[in-house]
Amino acid sequence: MFRSILVVISGFFSWGAICLIINQILYAVIPDSFNKDGITDSATLLIFLLIMSIFYSILSGFVTATIAQKKEMFHVFVLSSVNLSFGAFIQYQYWDKMPLWYHLPFLALLIPGIILGGILGKRRKIIT
Repeated sequence: MFRSILVVISGFFSWGAICLIINQILYAVIPDSFNKDGITDSATLLIFLLIMSIFYSILSGFVTATIAQKKEMFHVFVLSSVNLSFGAFIQYQYWDKMPLWYHLPFLALLIPGIILGGILGKRRKIIT
């Protein structure tokens, strides 16, 4: 049970860590694209952030399935639920600050991305 919790936490933190790293790089490289709160209204940058969130989701699902010793997809589905809940909480906080067309795809793509990453991670374990 404890290992299962750690597996899901690892996937959760892999999503958050890579997101924070990429965001910090973006703030450093294109600081004029963000306001003082770290929010952008640039459609191009928001689309880029959506694409990157898919990458983070795939990576977190992959990490979770790769380090799970058994029931890989169970752990991936738990991670999906946790990330969707946390993502909805975060998006709610920024609901009035960012356009609706950003929030809905962000939330809708979390679970499919994590599941795809989980499938890839599980497949990798089978092949190797």
